[in-house]
Amino acid sequence: MKKFSQALTFILFVFLGLFLCSCGLSTKQMQALIPAAELNEQQLLNIKIQSRDELRFSGLIALVAKKDGLRYILMDASGVKLLFGHIQKNHRQKTLYAIPAIQESGLVSFLATSLSRIYLESPNELPCSQEGLNWFCLEKKEQWLKYEQRGPVVLWSASYHDKPKNLYLQAANFHQHMLDIQINLKIIK
Repeated sequence: MKKFSQALTFILFVFLGLFLCSCGLSTKQMQALIPAAELNEQQLLNIKIQSRDELRFSGLIALVAKKDGLRYILMDASGVKLLFGHIQKNHRQKTLYAIPAIQESGLVSFLATSLSRIYLESPNELPCSQEGLNWFCLEKKEQWLKYEQRGPVVLWSASYHDKPKNLYLQAANFHQHMLDIQINLKIIK
């Protein structure tokens, strides 16, 4: 009976995890938070990826805003290209180049999804769009904060230090709450 109870508990946690982490809410849209005047502009940022407060990666990332989305190049601290990809406004992610270690690590999809959430996605209405228990918001608190919430659970959040119309040009801190993974992006001046 104890094994059955443990199996049932495990199955419930799996379904709860799938419910909380399912992708694609209709309360968000891919729209230009990047003003047309800033298309084709490039930005070089320091990137740090942490998991449970342990540094997992530190390097550089170059971003280029295009009409059809965002292009990015992930590099190590010395500037060696590790990953080159494109995120289209229709949520499609295209990897143009990745070294095998990066390709096998799962970083490719995670980074593309995170960059999409940071720079391309926005609520249908400001400050928040809601559908059932799903909330997607971009609002000013102590700083600009964008987040997706399901019921009382915040799935992910991104914080910025400037106005939403300039998000592309700004440093950002992204937090995937369920996995406790953080991405910190700082502009190199």
